[in-house]
Amino acid sequence: MVVGRRKLLSLLLVTCAALAAALVYIEVQPRETLQLTLNDAAITVELAQTPQALARGLSNRQQLAANEGMLLDFGARSSAGIWMRHMNFPLDVIWLDEDLKIISITENMAPVSYPNVFFPTEPARYVLEVTSGWVRTHQITVGMKGILAADTATTLY
Repeated sequence: MVVGRRKLLSLLLVTCAALAAALVYIEVQPRETLQLTLNDAAITVELAQTPQALARGLSNRQQLAANEGMLLDFGARSSAGIWMRHMNFPLDVIWLDEDLKIISITENMAPVSYPNVFFPTEPARYVLEVTSGWVRTHQITVGMKGILAADTATTLY
């Protein structure tokens, strides 16, 4: 019986170490950021393009600065929904087409709204997630067009 317990404990320790290493790996992956401007309001956005980054979005983050956001790029127009799973703060969500024209906005999506899923009014290529209140503060409306500064790309670690 002692040998069985030792093997089980060893297996448990190896599993915990592997999980901790995976979490560190996820957290230290380089993140590309760009500058996006909507209605003269510049915001630094983290770009999410991989299936994992698109699924994760801002989940499990503790906070988001007022001048920061995440730009999810689905690669083509999609009716992908957004939910607040594992979110710790409310968001404003802006759906944009391939020309960065705003086609839909949902303000103040609260973490308690999970498992509800929010969808754009028409398929969108991009989703911009920003802190709740950003849309109102900067008077962002459907039909406005964003400008993505191509020469502002940086990598965060």
